[in-house]
Amino acid sequence: MQQKSPLFTGCTVSFLSTARRFLFLISMMLWVIVPLFSQITWDGSESADWNNPGNWSTNTLPGTNDFVTIPGSTPNNPTLSTAGPTVKTVTIQSGAVLTITATGTLGAENGPSRGILNQGTVNNSGIITIGATVTPSQHGIRNQATFNNNPGGQIYIDRTNGSGSYALYNESGTFTNEGTITIGGVSNVGDNGLRNNSTFNNNGQITIDRANTTLLINNGPFNNQGDITLGATQNSSSYGLQNNNVFNNTSGTISIDRALTAALHNQIGTFTNQASITIGSIAGVGQYGLQNAAIFNNNIGGQISIERSTNSGLYCSGSTFNNAANITIGATQTVGIYGLNSRGTFNNNTGGQIMIDRSSTCGVFNDVNSSFTNQATITIGSVANVGNYGLQNSATFNNNSGQINIDRVATSAVYCTGGTFTNQAGIIIGALNPVGTLLAGNANTFFNSTGGLLKGSGGISASSFNSSGGTLAPGNSPGIMTFSSSEGFSNNTLLIEVNGTGVVGTNYDQVVVNGTATLAGTLALSINYTPANGDQVTIVNALSLSGTFASVTGLPSGWTVNYNSPSSGLVTLLYTVLPVEMRDLTARLLDQTVQLNWLTASEHNNRGFYVERSGDGLRWTELGFVAGKGTATEAQNYGFSDKSPLSAINYYRLRQTDYNGRETLSKVVNIAVTSPTNVMAHLRVYPNPVYGELNLLLPENTEEEFTVQLFSPAGQPVRGITLRKGINLLDISTLTAGVYTLQILSAQERSFKKIVVQQ
Repeated sequence: MQQKSPLFTGCTVSFLSTARRFLFLISMMLWVIVPLFSQITWDGSESADWNNPGNWSTNTLPGTNDFVTIPGSTPNNPTLSTAGPTVKTVTIQSGAVLTITATGTLGAENGPSRGILNQGTVNNSGIITIGATVTPSQHGIRNQATFNNNPGGQIYIDRTNGSGSYALYNESGTFTNEGTITIGGVSNVGDNGLRNNSTFNNNGQITIDRANTTLLINNGPFNNQGDITLGATQNSSSYGLQNNNVFNNTSGTISIDRALTAALHNQIGTFTNQASITIGSIAGVGQYGLQNAAIFNNNIGGQISIERSTNSGLYCSGSTFNNAANITIGATQTVGIYGLNSRGTFNNNTGGQIMIDRSSTCGVFNDVNSSFTNQATITIGSVANVGNYGLQNSATFNNNSGQINIDRVATSAVYCTGGTFTNQAGIIIGALNPVGTLLAGNANTFFNSTGGLLKGSGGISASSFNSSGGTLAPGNSPGIMTFSSSEGFSNNTLLIEVNGTGVVGTNYDQVVVNGTATLAGTLALSINYTPANGDQVTIVNALSLSGTFASVTGLPSGWTVNYNSPSSGLVTLLYTVLPVEMRDLTARLLDQTVQLNWLTASEHNNRGFYVERSGDGLRWTELGFVAGKGTATEAQNYGFSDKSPLSAINYYRLRQTDYNGRETLSKVVNIAVTSPTNVMAHLRVYPNPVYGELNLLLPENTEEEFTVQLFSPAGQPVRGITLRKGINLLDISTLTAGVYTLQILSAQERSFKKIVVQQ
């Protein structure tokens, strides 16, 4: 074995004089003191075994008083496979590789600046303990190259201190964790638990407690696919996790408790979450659960849960937050003044779900100079009260294609203090718990635009509300919507549900206007019960009315919409039983006789039917009377024969009359009747189908005169001509396509022919 010179070779002692005794004592003191700061260097001259003394510069194994250096140019790199020593510090220089196997352990205590400085490569599958009993000063581990904490590897760091101290400092290398890292488990670790300035990959488990400023601060790319637990037992730091670069939580879990300012502070970087972040599940997290001042993406698969903040569960300041996954705020514990406080750009994109409960003032606050776009779901107050307001807007809020549900507020569900709130989707208020005021705020701040639905029972500030093509639906099956002053409904749809005539707001919807209600939009009705004759409900109750609804949909037979009835300012629905419900009036030609048939679905007080005929659809002649059945609830069949129809187009209708003299006209049907002779033998009509001009050829030997009339598919005359010998042209170029009837009339005869007009 190569002989190496010891650090000291001893002293020669003499007891012949006092001077010699003094020199001896001084020498002994030096022998004791100098080894306290001894340097020991790995040379690997014999093997890779850490526990072989011949591999060390002093021919002795490192001990508690040694500064250990592993150079990058040795025959063998060290491998520690047993319970190794506790030293002051270990420095792995560039090019060197330190391997700690699953059975190896290494400790560092009381080093002046760090426990481990890595400038080469560390592969740990065993146990590294730093600062277990004595402070290792500024840094526990300082990595400047490649550090791999492999599966099964365990790192424990405590008792780092001093200004700018970090328990684990990934300064300029790549740190990959697939094992366990525990920081501050038993004692304080100074300013920061883990500081990453380069690349950190966590596929294992990291637990950090007891830092003064930040438990985990990230200044370089950080990729988490493992578990990170911050502040689970003890903490006195301002932030649990502070991100200043790129942080990707792709498939891991992050749990944060016991911060003083914010659990998660995304300060100047981009934070992307596709996994689980749980904040404040066991202890308070300071003012903010999640504070975003940069770019935060909660992508598909992401789940963020926030509890126990004192100001805001989620606070976005001068930032952009993109959500396409789940955010739950205040599910079990209070989160302070606001559930979500946005002072930047917030996009709740397709697939996003935000649930907010237990704020003290407001569920969602979109502050001045901000933009909030919702294309997914926001649920406010579904479990617990959220304070005065469900959603307060002071800037730009666009509910484009999403759904907003608001319950359990003390003052107003939506409160618009400025800016513009544009609703093009659904806002449902009070479906789970009654809300007194649906909308309040400044004038011209809420626009219910095309595609928008505002649904709920409660008051609305008429000056705030702008009808811009959307839908209003009182109640949540059913309810009352009350406008504070005059309101126009000229550009929207009023959706009214009627389930009976009992109590307003319970059995049927109603809109109350404390002023003039201007009507010109659409009334959409949903009547869901079997009415009785004379049933009446008031659907609009205003001080006065202006105009009527431009269109009414969903109005069943027997119901009528009445304005200013039974008194001024009211819009009512009235059901009256029709005397006869007539159906299926038809006309057929049988051997020059027109056979009329019809049926009734029900009859009430039906005296009978007058059958009327017309040759032009304008002037009518009574042909006969068919007696009715009085009152009948089953279908009844009727018939009538016209044995002398006109040799032309015949129009027929029924004039039904009941016993009190009220009459109702049926629809009109028509049928063409030709004379037995064949007028068409004298006339050729072509082409058929026709486009542009119709040719009518009258032979030269014809002595008779003919007139021609062309009737539309509805039976109206549209063209006429008197025929002369030879070819006659009839211009049909401006007619719409369809089947027309050509009537040919002579002094003796009348005949008809079907003409197909094409375009």
